[in-house]
Amino acid sequence: IVDPALRARVLDYLGMLHIRSVDLIGPTLAVLSSLIGVPPKCVAGVIHKTDDRYFHRIEAMEYFVEHDDGRGCDDLSGADIVLLGVSRTSKTPLSMYLAYQGYKVANVPLAHGMEPPKSIYEVDPMHLFGLISTVDVISEIRDSRLGDDYARAVAGSYAEPESVRGELEEARALMKRLGCFVVRTDGKAIEESAAEIISHLEEIQDARARRAARRVQQQ
Repeated sequence: IVDPALRARVLDYLGMLHIRSVDLIGPTLAVLSSLIGVPPKCVAGVIHKTDDRYFHRIEAMEYFVEHDDGRGCDDLSGADIVLLGVSRTSKTPLSMYLAYQGYKVANVPLAHGMEPPKSIYEVDPMHLFGLISTVDVISEIRDSRLGDDYARAVAGSYAEPESVRGELEEARALMKRLGCFVVRTDGKAIEESAAEIISHLEEIQDARARRAARRVQQQ
């Protein structure tokens, strides 16, 4: 209860009923207010305000769920960001983080011997981002994920460095053909990779907007 008057009435009522109580929020708000010199708004639920930004983020999260790990990749026209990469280059956690920031993200896995979906060739390169890591990092992560000997036998060369190296070479060649921006994810926090992607996307968007404005002025 953040309203001081209502909180006081509740405390009085509990006292009348001889029910012991602890006011958790009142003293906390008072201390914070005295430290920063700003009075509390005393509005319940203000932190969970359901404005346009909130609904936009929910829509982005739903889009991510529907387009994670190659799902729904037949149509990528609604994506703000499309991530491409071999297995274990942080596609899903990075997609989730970007979606929480309000971006509609799809991620497409690249595997040896498998043709990528034709839809990625129709995506504006501005929205395409290739994720790259090192052979050692990917191989180590894959090996730790395999677990027991049975899984290793079934997975074959999944975690072998030579196999990983071949996948990365194919992925780089495809990324070059597509003209997408390449991001190294090894040794980086998810937030760092996301910041690099957002910065590049905004830079391209700003440059295009300036060119469009100049064309309008020339006309």
